[in-house]
Amino acid sequence: MSASFSVNSWILLFHHYASIGILKHAMEEKDQSKESVSKTATKSPASNLTAATVTATNQSEASKTDLMMPNLNATINKKYSRVIFVDDDSLTNMLNKKIIQSINPNIPISTFMEVDEALNFLKEVDQHGDILIFLDINFPIKNGWDFLEEYRLFKTHSTVIMLSSSIDQQDKMKTKNYAQVVDYVSKPLSFEYVAKVFVQN
Repeated sequence: MSASFSVNSWILLFHHYASIGILKHAMEEKDQSKESVSKTATKSPASNLTAATVTATNQSEASKTDLMMPNLNATINKKYSRVIFVDDDSLTNMLNKKIIQSINPNIPISTFMEVDEALNFLKEVDQHGDILIFLDINFPIKNGWDFLEEYRLFKTHSTVIMLSSSIDQQDKMKTKNYAQVVDYVSKPLSFEYVAKVFVQN
C-alpha cells in the first residue's frame, strides 16, 4: 500500500460507507413498513376503511423501497467461492471486508498483509480457480508484481483485480502482461464497484 494514501481518498471511502448505511436504513424501513401492514390487517371491522387506506399507503411505500433496494441475496452470482485481499494495511483490509460483506454477506473472506502468506494460502485452497483476489501493488518487501510473477507459475489461476492507490498509468498498462488480472481499480474500493462484480444483471 502506498504511504501517500490521500485524505481525499479516505473521505471518499467514508462516503461509500455512508452509502452502505443508507442501504441498511432503507432495508430497516422496508421491514417496519411490512410489519405495519400486518398489524393494520388485524384491526376490528369498524376500522376496516381506515385500515385499508393505511395498508394501501404502506404497501405503496414498501414497493418504492423494493425498487430502490432490490433483494441482493436473490441476485448474487455464484462465480466466486471466496474473496481474498492482499494488502499490507490492516485498516484498509477491514474496511474492504465490510464492503464485500454488505453486498455478499455469505462469502468467505481472507486478508493477507504479506505476499508469501497469500501465495501459500492459494497453493492450498485454490483448486478450481473460483477465488476473487484483490491485490495491492506496494509492499515493504515483496510487492504485487512479485505476487503475479509467482502466481502465473501456478497450475490453477483465479481472478485478480489490482486494487491500488497508485495512479501511475505504467502500472495499469503493466497489468496487461498478466492474464489473471481482469481489472485495475484505484483505492478506495467502492460499494458500487463491488455490486457490479457480485450482483447479476
